[in-house]
Amino acid sequence: MNKYIPLALAVLLSACGFRLAGSDPAVSAELSQRVWAVQGGAMQQVLETELLRRHARVDNAFAGALLQVKDVQTRRDIHSINLSGTVKEYMLVLRVQAEVRFEGRETVHPLDVTVRRPLDYHDRDILGKQEEEALLWAEMRVDAAEQLVRRLGYLKAE
Repeated sequence: MNKYIPLALAVLLSACGFRLAGSDPAVSAELSQRVWAVQGGAMQQVLETELLRRHARVDNAFAGALLQVKDVQTRRDIHSINLSGTVKEYMLVLRVQAEVRFEGRETVHPLDVTVRRPLDYHDRDILGKQEEEALLWAEMRVDAAEQLVRRLGYLKAE
């Protein structure tokens, strides 16, 4: 009887309209109809990777649409302190501002993505926390790229 429970859960999830992230066929079709150029600066590699993962074509020479990252801001804010007044947790914030332009159009579509992650902190774990923070920043860049590309799929060339 227990072996049928996962099957029943899968049927219930599909019946309620659940889909995995990035599985929207309309978004994928909109992305793959154009050739994209990316001017991403620090976000270049992750944006190109995400576009290719969504079956979009990336070619800076023959592009019909341009995704240009205007600004990437990173902050490490104090999120909480303990009773002795030392930092207990930081909040890492990554903000990416970009613009999309379609060939032959004057319209500029601004995109703004903010990603936040908490980082627990203790003075005795300083070496491990530096590595953890570097991994969190990398994950945040990937997450921001996923959000930007998902939003690109909903833009229409007017």
